[in-house]
Amino acid sequence: MQILWIDDHPESNRKAIDFLGRRNVSVVTATDRTSAFEAIARARPDVILSDFTRRGDPNAGIDDLAYLRTKGVYDGPVVFCSGQGSPVRQRRAEELGALGPTNDENQIVDWLKQIAAGQRP
Repeated sequence: MQILWIDDHPESNRKAIDFLGRRNVSVVTATDRTSAFEAIARARPDVILSDFTRRGDPNAGIDDLAYLRTKGVYDGPVVFCSGQGSPVRQRRAEELGALGPTNDENQIVDWLKQIAAGQRP
């Protein structure tokens, strides 16, 4: 499985990234829209994990996903990894076909296992 994890503070995900790496999951990180779009073109991820807020923009993750969906760049599974969910964000994420938000690493791993098995969590 190839994962793209988009977060402007990737060091905060180091424990989870290392855990996934020990299970032969390849994790590519990106810190902003430009590097994320380049990574999608280069790495062709199976799953995107994303934070909502980047560089002070509370809607960066949602806005980027909407762009990716609208342009047909990426139509695969997305999980929002954040403890800063709200009903509005959750509704918008669901409208875009994304899971989350969650900051529970166990839930993230469970969802990834289901996605890898071809199931929709």
